[in-house]
Amino acid sequence: MEILTGLLCMFGWGASDFFAAVSSRKIGNILTLFGMEVVGLLV
Repeated sequence: MEILTGLLCMFGWGASDFFAAVSSRKIGNILTLFGMEVVGLLV
């Protein structure tokens, strides 16, 4: 179970890094940071 949790965490972390980089290039750093903070607040 721990291995599965670790793999899911690794996949989620990598996906979030990828999407943050793409978003940052498209809409800018400030709006990306704001969007990440809003999502973090809701979660």
